[in-house]
Amino acid sequence: MTLKHENKACSLSKVEQAYFILRGEAMALDEIIFRRLKKLPPLDCTIVPGSTPVIAFGRFRSAKVATISLNPSYREFHIVKGKRRFHNLKSLGLSRYEDINEYHMHQVLDYCERYFKRPGIVYKEWFNSISSFLRGCTDYDYYDGTACHLDLSQWATLNILGKLNTKQKKAFTSTGDLELLAGIIKHTQINILFHILFLKWSNNIKRDSKIFWDKA
Repeated sequence: MTLKHENKACSLSKVEQAYFILRGEAMALDEIIFRRLKKLPPLDCTIVPGSTPVIAFGRFRSAKVATISLNPSYREFHIVKGKRRFHNLKSLGLSRYEDINEYHMHQVLDYCERYFKRPGIVYKEWFNSISSFLRGCTDYDYYDGTACHLDLSQWATLNILGKLNTKQKKAFTSTGDLELLAGIIKHTQINILFHILFLKWSNNIKRDSKIFWDKA
């Protein structure tokens, strides 16, 4: 009887240990996200005025696969059928990034994580072709939560990144962007990243895409 009791105690201890490890990972990532959201946008980089950093598209905490590109489109901050795709300072009731608190962070993350679940929100001209590619070669998808999308920089710009000069590009990723990207990869279950390169609008996604990192 004593032996069985000890085994049970040991088993519970392992479960508790796993719980605290996962909880610690989530808390560490939340701290990185919070720091990122409070960063001021770089000057003279055509950042969409008042926009918040797009932390991710979809359920990045549980996704197994991620696609990655340079930065979000300014279209992500258009009003679509009376709905916002992502929060801006005004929708959060703020005028300064420094005033973002934990409550605002959860509002921002809610829109990020439910991006592919909110009716009529998805920027389909970009995501649907990539979604078809993912389903065809990996069986993962944005729409079932097994895939998400990330960016090297989380700032949406009015000009495409390629039109920015060298000084602007350096400033562009000086606000914790790469720290956040690394944090998401480190503290989540994402195992594979696909780099999406669009040389021109094309349905031939396979030609313009490649796996460039595999954690497994």
